[in-house]
Amino acid sequence: AMHRVVNWQTPIRLLPSVEEFFHQIAPTEKEPRASQFRHIRQSLKNPAFVKVITADENFNFMLRDTISLTVMKGSQQTNVIPDTAYCELDVRLLPGEDPHAFLERLRKVVADPKIQLEPLSKFRPPNASRTDTVRYHIIEQVVHEYSPYALITPSLNSGYTESQMYRPLGITAYGFIPVVVTPDEESTQHAANERVPVEQIRRAVKMFYEVVARVANEGSDE
Repeated sequence: AMHRVVNWQTPIRLLPSVEEFFHQIAPTEKEPRASQFRHIRQSLKNPAFVKVITADENFNFMLRDTISLTVMKGSQQTNVIPDTAYCELDVRLLPGEDPHAFLERLRKVVADPKIQLEPLSKFRPPNASRTDTVRYHIIEQVVHEYSPYALITPSLNSGYTESQMYRPLGITAYGFIPVVVTPDEESTQHAANERVPVEQIRRAVKMFYEVVARVANEGSDE
């Protein structure tokens, strides 16, 4: 059953915000990738390009729903054959996906009535915030005041965020982390020596303060 699941190629789906992301980062890439990103919608019709881009963990989760097999357990003892076994799947869905519909598709992929599929936590439909808001434009203004040449573009987060619970309440929420790190520093994320430069923390606090103060002065996005 898990062999079928981990080998399931979920469909490619290009969200408008992700399309904008690829368009905006295209100038930072070398050819032919720069042209492929500028015309990402057309590029995704090429199976060879899809194979390469989805093999990159930085982009795969932006283009399709992802499933990771993270836990498999059977017997608690080496010398005992278990009568049951279970596994846990980490599923990340794109904004707009229906979790219940996805679960039904997953059952069809497993195609085995002896295998039960149950959600471990309450379904929370994936969501996103618009970028044509006062709040988003204020973030752009503040970032450009500190870094005039910074590239500001909407991007999906591959991790967990509380924003998914705020948005159904009508709250516009963004992941905004104005900390500049090197690739080496970024690689320490979730490691024992996870760290960011002290000067970047100081700078980030000032930027956060500016964004919050200006948003408060502007009032509601509506």
